[in-house]
Amino acid sequence: DWVWIPDPELVWRSAQVISHTNDKLVARLGTPSNPGGKQIESKNPNELNGVMRLDESQLEDYDDMVNMTHMAPPAVLHNVLQRFKKDTIYTNVSSILISVNPYKQLPIYDDNS
Repeated sequence: DWVWIPDPELVWRSAQVISHTNDKLVARLGTPSNPGGKQIESKNPNELNGVMRLDESQLEDYDDMVNMTHMAPPAVLHNVLQRFKKDTIYTNVSSILISVNPYKQLPIYDDNS
């Protein structure tokens, strides 16, 4: 099973569950397409409060996130971040436009735009 784990730096990280009990989670950071990350384990049961199930479709690139099967905060942030890394700074959620400032010039406009 894959899950979203709260992260103090990245807000959410995807990980594959290795073992799970009521008070402990052992997981390997990564994604289904790149699963070989660092192994982590929860230090106390309170760390498990924010863990959310990850549907692999949440890792796809959505130009309109209304098409997501399961729209959850970690999936939204992941999608916007992955699109930002590809210099795709505009993402829709139905009629709402999310724009992320790239802090650099992008070749998406010409002098006539």
